[in-house]
Amino acid sequence: MPVFVVVLALLGAQEADTALDESDLTSLLSEPVVAVASRTAESAQDAPATTWTITGTDLKRYGIQSVEEAIRYLGHGMTSLEYDGRQNAAFGARGFSSEQLGLHLAVLIDGNQAGGSAKTGRGTQPWLVPIELVDHIDIVIGPGSVMYGQSAMLGIINIIMRTGASLDGTHVLVQASAGTPGDVHAKDLSWGEVWGKAAVYGGFTRSLRGETLDVAWHLQARADRQQGRRMFHLGNNDPFVDPVGSFPAEDVFNRDFGVRLYSRASWGKWRAQGWVAVTTSSGTGPIDGGGASHYFEPEYGLDVAYQTPVGSRGDLSLRAYAVVFDSRANIAQWRPEPAHCQKNVGSNNCDDTLGYLAFRPFIEPVFSWDWNRDTHHVTTVGAQLFIDGSIITQGVQSLDDDKRVTDAALVAPLPNAALYVQHIWRAGFGTLNLGLRGDLGFIGKALSPRLAYSASPWRHGTVKLIFSTGFRQPTITERFLEIPNVVAPNPHIEPEHVYSGEVVFAHRFGPQSVQLSLYAAVWDGLISSANIAAPPEHLAQFQNLRTLWSAGANLGWRGDAGPFDWAVSLNYAPGRVRLPPEANSWTEAQLDAAQIRREAIERYGTAALGSLFLPADSMPDFYATAHLSFAPDPSLPRLSVAANVNSPRIRSYYLNDAILLDPRLRQDPWFPWTADVRVALSGTVADRVGLALYGTFRTLGGSSESPRSGNGQGPLPTGGVGLASNPQAPVSLMAEVNVRL
Repeated sequence: MPVFVVVLALLGAQEADTALDESDLTSLLSEPVVAVASRTAESAQDAPATTWTITGTDLKRYGIQSVEEAIRYLGHGMTSLEYDGRQNAAFGARGFSSEQLGLHLAVLIDGNQAGGSAKTGRGTQPWLVPIELVDHIDIVIGPGSVMYGQSAMLGIINIIMRTGASLDGTHVLVQASAGTPGDVHAKDLSWGEVWGKAAVYGGFTRSLRGETLDVAWHLQARADRQQGRRMFHLGNNDPFVDPVGSFPAEDVFNRDFGVRLYSRASWGKWRAQGWVAVTTSSGTGPIDGGGASHYFEPEYGLDVAYQTPVGSRGDLSLRAYAVVFDSRANIAQWRPEPAHCQKNVGSNNCDDTLGYLAFRPFIEPVFSWDWNRDTHHVTTVGAQLFIDGSIITQGVQSLDDDKRVTDAALVAPLPNAALYVQHIWRAGFGTLNLGLRGDLGFIGKALSPRLAYSASPWRHGTVKLIFSTGFRQPTITERFLEIPNVVAPNPHIEPEHVYSGEVVFAHRFGPQSVQLSLYAAVWDGLISSANIAAPPEHLAQFQNLRTLWSAGANLGWRGDAGPFDWAVSLNYAPGRVRLPPEANSWTEAQLDAAQIRREAIERYGTAALGSLFLPADSMPDFYATAHLSFAPDPSLPRLSVAANVNSPRIRSYYLNDAILLDPRLRQDPWFPWTADVRVALSGTVADRVGLALYGTFRTLGGSSESPRSGNGQGPLPTGGVGLASNPQAPVSLMAEVNVRL
């Protein structure tokens, strides 16, 4: 539904005998219109969720390069941690933090959810999302599986792209950045990170057979030479007695190069977008390996939609889209295994190879019916038919590549189907949204209800009551993976679930708005790997091991006044793993089965509400963002400042990691919180030339309980035995030149 229709509906909803004053009109026009929460365009006050919008203007002002940076500096309700810029990012919300973006967080482009993985176009890498073509980003905080299925447990991020008409010609963009090393083991400043990016993009409109053809396109190349790192690999000795001998080390530079072509077009009832992206890298590789690893990853995506009215009350859309992601990795052995290499390729040294081809085709019909033609009763029925498929191959090759052995491919096309229905009832007493979705897949099934009610009990004010749910089906690995004497399959594993209730209070005053969400959530059946056999077998199995509770608040305030505009987000979202009250007296065998060490309970356990609680992995209790932009005069440069703050995080996997729980790591950093600050100065230096300078400053604040325990991706997020730092550059500077041709 177009924005002006929503605004007119809001105006019509006012009392007939109440005259709209200037403040009423300003508030209505400043109210964001969102569609991601219910797949129906509506005002933010009616949306059945806590929502937040990041404008494309802010993305440009603050030099945002990726989805992760957008959440880190400009987001609300979510927190993020880019623990390895070339690999992945962790996102957290409502007490739970996930490194598995394709499984717990839905990241979409114009509603396309064929990706959803950190290694696809829906991911966080700066070379995959065409940030210059982003019109705005809509965020839904909290579970949204009723509309988007299993990828929407944490929330939904929908990236809305610009039209060709809005791009005003062709643009050439050049960016360059350099930063100091963030590894405490770096040899000198030359170990800092360096990257450069060049892009050309634009758009145009034409009349074609009486309809307007609108085309936007973007071509980008980016090269990264990430900071040098002293990579430590896990050894067999006591790391505190013999740090060097326990952690064999190698010096590594990661070098990445990515090229992407993206295009978006609309014509009459048709809309399409497509992209081709290729990334390649040398360094530690995409998974744990030595510094000589390398990979090659192409990706292809296509999205075509047809939308047409049905009579005077209905709307029908049919959409087909797909993404194919192909990863081919050579994983150098940091500790050569001559027996392994001799057996496969007849030499003492070799590389392991891994091929992972993911394909996700979708067909999605959606029908919407406005019963009274006034938006007061709207029913939406939709379906999804899709395949979440993969082809996995493993092998070994000699270093000179004259001999290669490849195992038989594991082909896993997993069909899935979903049907959902939603009804929106807008009346004098408020807006009621009721939705239900059913998913049926090869591995599991789930029902996802949602009930939301919103009303305006006072002028410019909104109150919402929301109950929402989310789920995640087990992956094929978690269900079927079998490695003799290492991993056993689990035919009885169940989907993960989250249940969330929240109360939202919002108030608009002119161009400003304040929003407070109070929530409680339960994450049930979270999947972890558990030991099911005693040493020396070390047989493990994926099981539904964890239950996590969380309750907290999300407070957001945004607005503008004169030359200033700002936004502030304050979030208290503690996550706690819930255990039975007798867990502190479990036997060693029971603790081992639950993948928990006694030291974790003794150090972090808290008894409450008839249970025993432990902090959640990687999730800070408190996190906040704030940004302020100031332009005293259009002819002068604009100054913009953005900041992100996180309270201390417990390191991932600490519950069962003997090194992380070693009491010899109890020394605390002087400032355990982490803070990122970005300062930007931007302006126009000529009629068609823009120049911007960005400075980013980060604390080193890692955790004293995070030694570098050995990982080819590390530090994750910290490095070195003892105190450590975030691998991102503590200080970096970026320059940007943008020319409109």
